[in-house]
Amino acid sequence: MFTRNAEEMRTVGERVAPPLMTFAPADGFAEFPLKERDLAALGYRLAASSGTAFAAMVKAVRQSYECLAQGKIDPFIGKGNVEKEMKAAMATTGLDRLLEIERRTMKD
Repeated sequence: MFTRNAEEMRTVGERVAPPLMTFAPADGFAEFPLKERDLAALGYRLAASSGTAFAAMVKAVRQSYECLAQGKIDPFIGKGNVEKEMKAAMATTGLDRLLEIERRTMKD
């Protein structure tokens, strides 16, 4: 259910038992009338993004390739930080665990 209107979210929260989930407004909750504590009081326990993270990723990838094409250092990553960020990405995605599963389940 796409409820991004504060009144609709209040109505749902008053009528449906928790736990509830909602999709965050396109620009997030920073300027949304209901704050985190208000949503929690209404029974909302999970908010997902309908595309914000993906849009941010595409923008970052575009910037990275533009910097590469122009011979510039990507200001988002900064000089000398690629290896550190790659390790962080691998940890976040659980790559080591996935590789271990692959090693155990795949034949040579």
